[in-house]
Amino acid sequence: MEYLNKLKKYLSEKDVKHELLHMGESVATSIEAAKQMGEDAEKIVKSIVFFKNDMVIVVILRKGDRVDKAKVSKALNVSGLSLCSPEETLEKTGYPAGGVPPLGFKAEFLIDEKAAEKEEVIAGGGNSRTLIKIRMKELLKHNNARIISLRREDGH
Repeated sequence: MEYLNKLKKYLSEKDVKHELLHMGESVATSIEAAKQMGEDAEKIVKSIVFFKNDMVIVVILRKGDRVDKAKVSKALNVSGLSLCSPEETLEKTGYPAGGVPPLGFKAEFLIDEKAAEKEEVIAGGGNSRTLIKIRMKELLKHNNARIISLRREDGH
């Protein structure tokens, strides 16, 4: 609950227009969660967390897409990015893996251009039982993300 409270505090302080979607129990995938709540699974995006030294990078992609690490490195002009383990995700974002929101903490946010086409998205909401529904314009206003192609073209 502490992670959700931290996110709620940020959303309130920054006057972020959003809707938190709460589930009764943790679900294995965001697709299951969307179906459980009667939401369109096509709105689901995921946050993939990388790091390099003290730099935290969050890549936001559509649920079925896979990140192309070389594109992320090129976009940031850095090499040697590491994908965060669940423990590193919690340490670096302040949120558990599977519940990382697409805003609300210090990071370099990047949104894949296909995810950015969505008018509204549903993403991690601070824990495994909560999602955040937010309009893309509102998300960009608060996370200052860059929109670029970040997904693997081969689908793997």
